Amino acid sequence: MEIRLLIRSPDIWVRDLMMSNPGNLKFLDCMPWGPKGGRGLLSIEGSKEHIQDTVRSIKTHRDIERVETSMLKDGGAILTVTTRRCHACRALYASDCFLLSSTSTAEGDLIWTIIAPNDGAVTTLVDSLEAKGTVVKFLSITPIDHERVLTTRQMDIIRLAFEQGYYELPKKTSIKKLARRFKIAPSSLAETLQRGERKIIGLFFKANR
Repeated sequence: MEIRLLIRSPDIWVRDLMMSNPGNLKFLDCMPWGPKGGRGLLSIEGSKEHIQDTVRSIKTHRDIERVETSMLKDGGAILTVTTRRCHACRALYASDCFLLSSTSTAEGDLIWTIIAPNDGAVTTLVDSLEAKGTVVKFLSITPIDHERVLTTRQMDIIRLAFEQGYYELPKKTSIKKLARRFKIAPSSLAETLQRGERKIIGLFFKANR
């Protein structure tokens, strides 16, 4: 299933930021960091001055550990934001759901578009969020065509690659090491990984049309 959720978290720094310095923020990825925190990869649009003002606002928030900024040649910037607490990203990481996109609203809420393999995965995610005081509202639920769903093998390989740091910079593991875990040839694992990534990327662009 492809599901859109409205996430209103009591401890999310985005809410405070949007109230004081509204702008066009889009979350590209998130993952746990440390015992309670999280790391988010964000894109932001606007002038250089607006981006600088936004980064300053983020850095001064009590929940922020650090912010790294990469300005883009064609305008806008990519931000890596490390927070001291982020239950939402930890709940997502612990579930069987994949995040396709996450955008912020003017009120500081987040709109998540996720892929869930079954009802149980969604229930686990929502229960974990609500247990920490997060308000979750379902906006839409759309069945995904069979040809666009990750196979179990693709899901297992991509999840392990993510957990082992394959997608981090610099990489913390390699195709050869992952292949040994699954007892298959590196070329076979690379092909399975690429096919799964292609499906995820295709769904991401569909969700952001």
